[in-house]
Amino acid sequence: KNRLTDVRNAIKVFDPHHPTLDVIGFSSDQWIEINQKAAKSAHRSTQFLDHPHAIAQTALDLFYSDQWSDLAAGLAVATGRRIGEVLQTASFELVSQFSVLFFGAAKRRNESIPLQFEIPTLVPAPLVLDAISRLRSLLDTQGLTNRQINDKYESIVARSCDRHFRNLIPTRDGKHHLYTHLMR
Repeated sequence: KNRLTDVRNAIKVFDPHHPTLDVIGFSSDQWIEINQKAAKSAHRSTQFLDHPHAIAQTALDLFYSDQWSDLAAGLAVATGRRIGEVLQTASFELVSQFSVLFFGAAKRRNESIPLQFEIPTLVPAPLVLDAISRLRSLLDTQGLTNRQINDKYESIVARSCDRHFRNLIPTRDGKHHLYTHLMR
């Protein structure tokens, strides 16, 4: 499913109306079958947020922390990005007051055409850009792989997420801790 989507997106870069797009793809019935299987394997209960503004405000407050882990936790919540992206691989460009163009997805390596897309931010986007810059000046991850970044820093940021968002974001069924991936 993902490789087919990747091929179609690569073709669209050259010509959004290329005739091969009519034959490279799944039928509607095939897409329905694929998505039904995915829905069964990813069955989770929906948990509603009672205080979304408090979540955004807490993330914003963490932008001004002297602790790099709190700043990283605030950015993970405000952008929904993985810790490796926040600490190193991601680049962000301002699009609007509450959105940025995102490059550098951790799970998309070695692509000839780098993935980029607009993402919303829970707090004003210019503040996100400033916080990213500040975080990277506090913590040098140059030369580290994503795996090394995760091994070294992920649990520290996860503890910060637990500490600051425990009363605002419910844990998933069967889980006892918040985790930066939950912020996505």
